[in-house]
Amino acid sequence: MRALAQAQSYVQSVLDQVGSSITLCERQVVGDIVRGISVGKSVLLSEISRATTDGTREGLLRQETRLSRELSKEGSGLDLLPDAYLTTVAPVARSLDFVTVDGSEVVKLYGRAFEHLCGVRDGSVPGRPTRAGYWMVSIEATDGQRRHLPLLQDLYSTTDPAYQALGEDAWDKTFQRGIEKVMSTRGSHGTWLFDRGFDGHPWIHYLHNTVNLSCVVRMRSSRKLEVGDARNPVVMTVKKLASGLAKPYSVDTPYVNKSTHELEYFRRSFTYVPVRVPGTMRRLWLVVAKGRKGDWYLLCNEEEMNAERASQIVLAYLLRWGNEEVTRCFKQCTGAEKFRVRKLVAIRRLLFLAMLALATQALLLFLEPREAKRMMARVQAFIRDVLFPHYRLWDGMAIVLKEAT
Repeated sequence: MRALAQAQSYVQSVLDQVGSSITLCERQVVGDIVRGISVGKSVLLSEISRATTDGTREGLLRQETRLSRELSKEGSGLDLLPDAYLTTVAPVARSLDFVTVDGSEVVKLYGRAFEHLCGVRDGSVPGRPTRAGYWMVSIEATDGQRRHLPLLQDLYSTTDPAYQALGEDAWDKTFQRGIEKVMSTRGSHGTWLFDRGFDGHPWIHYLHNTVNLSCVVRMRSSRKLEVGDARNPVVMTVKKLASGLAKPYSVDTPYVNKSTHELEYFRRSFTYVPVRVPGTMRRLWLVVAKGRKGDWYLLCNEEEMNAERASQIVLAYLLRWGNEEVTRCFKQCTGAEKFRVRKLVAIRRLLFLAMLALATQALLLFLEPREAKRMMARVQAFIRDVLFPHYRLWDGMAIVLKEAT
């Protein structure tokens, strides 16, 4: 099937980008792991081995041992793949108008032998309890039509000496390193979308002045902003400022009804006002939009603002939740949280290859949409048309790969 050959060619393009710096054995490992995860929907080396061998006991043991050895060895050419991947997908990424930056976690409920385990907040459970696991930086590009292209995934641990060596600003530096790596290949154009973890004054300065991104940052209600005359400003919290504002404008925002799975619209009223971050003179804009459970406070650095542009910003921010949807898809389709390799370097390499498996399919949506549609049509489903296609495309690829074996 053409889609299968095309997906395999995307993996080969990444390997070609690395060139002679990756060995033939490492190339084979990449192909086996990407194929095995796509077929078996699991990052377990035993399941990958079942999908890439004849199934004999000797073959399974030999393959699992080889994969484990290659993932954990020092000085592997596998470490060159993330940068090679970014370079390979840069032309597609540059054509997409939005970039979302988010943090996530990989939870390990069982097992204490994994290297540099740390405490993470489990976002999949109400109350977000603290569990053992690893933190993750996720950056992706999207076209605004629910098609997403993963760009960067960086696993880190707060107990890792390399992370601790970054000092008090280790969290900031980890995310900034990821942002700048994406910018180095994709560029800074488009609208970059950030959640409330990036609403501190140092981050606002970094985004608006250091890297000069056109961005939208969701603000906590307790953050302070300045309004009025710059020589004698009034300082107040975001919540207090927003509470005194009428919302004379509105925009219909799409959502999927969980009962009917149909696309519906929620009318959000909004307004916008010029503001400043304390200690700076640059004018920013605060867009206040009605949410279902409370107002959204969106800080952006547009030169000029009007109701039409503010409505576009409200719609754009909805795309940031697409990043969380892709992260959920990544975890569910690849079984990313069920790995058993123990060294941190092996975990990073394995989860990158899992992301690569998802990304090669995402590329089909942009570069071969007809082939992607044919592949999704192979899946028997109750709901004929889906707005978020990545799950169905993954199932279709698994069917095609199983038929090809």
